[in-house]
Amino acid sequence: MNAVQIRQAVILCGGIGSRLGELTKSTPKPLLPVAGRPFLAFLLDRLRAEGLDRFLLLAAFENEQIKAFARSYMQSHPGTTIEVAVEPGRVGTGGAIWHAREALDERFYLLNGDSWLNAPLRDLDGLMTPSVLGVLSLRHVDDRTRYGAVETDGDTVTVFGGSGSASGPGYINGGVYLFDRSIVEFLPEDGSLEQMTLPPLALEGQLRCVKRDCYFIDIGVIEDFDRAQTELLAQI
Repeated sequence: MNAVQIRQAVILCGGIGSRLGELTKSTPKPLLPVAGRPFLAFLLDRLRAEGLDRFLLLAAFENEQIKAFARSYMQSHPGTTIEVAVEPGRVGTGGAIWHAREALDERFYLLNGDSWLNAPLRDLDGLMTPSVLGVLSLRHVDDRTRYGAVETDGDTVTVFGGSGSASGPGYINGGVYLFDRSIVEFLPEDGSLEQMTLPPLALEGQLRCVKRDCYFIDIGVIEDFDRAQTELLAQI
């Protein structure tokens, strides 16, 4: 099983970006311009550099813009395949994956479409075993309040908390995962991956992790979106 060459990345693109106000009034958050290009374009470039060539974008809000972006990107990058799966309403991150289940590879990476973790994906592969459903990239931060706090025992995730579940320094969910397709059995048709699926799997010992101490940014708030305009290019 560990010999499977993972080629697919699934990217969550359905959020409405309410904390960004007017910036996302009519534009999906992953398509907001960073240094003159859609943030999603930088993300796809990075994934292609790691040998991935198949992408599944999970869209909802202004999904026609996501589809148009996918067509344009494929025209500019021959050999790249991008599918767009549109959620049947606002069904949350778990529901978005569940509704796209027929398009998932045996093993796939999952990434948030509004954050950047400057670490290699392939580091996750070696921790996948038949008893493990997912491997998470964790990032150490000084204050976990805004993010989901994660507790571990070695490379095993023991507690996966939601946003605001803890404060102070520690590890958070970095928004980059490797999943086995059987994760679908634990997903809600309508609900959050982070709130409904990952916490019980952590308690059951079915999640592993790689701890990171690298550049991380989430463009979901104005101050970090502004920082990304100058910082992101230095990380590429």
